[in-house]
Amino acid sequence: MAVLSRAEICSVAYNALEKLKLKLWRNRFRVVNRYKLAERARGYLIAKGLESIEQENDVTD
Repeated sequence: MAVLSRAEICSVAYNALEKLKLKLWRNRFRVVNRYKLAERARGYLIAKGLESIEQENDVTD
């Protein structure tokens, strides 16, 4: 087993943390994009629901 100097250990740890941070940052954007997509879909469904209710009201009038 190789003996690593303190600087090498710090370098390896720093690089690992940077990779983890980048991964978490990407996942954050995925979650935000899913939320936006869900909001858009919800808005679309609400609009469609209102249209169908309005059409039903037009038929009964």
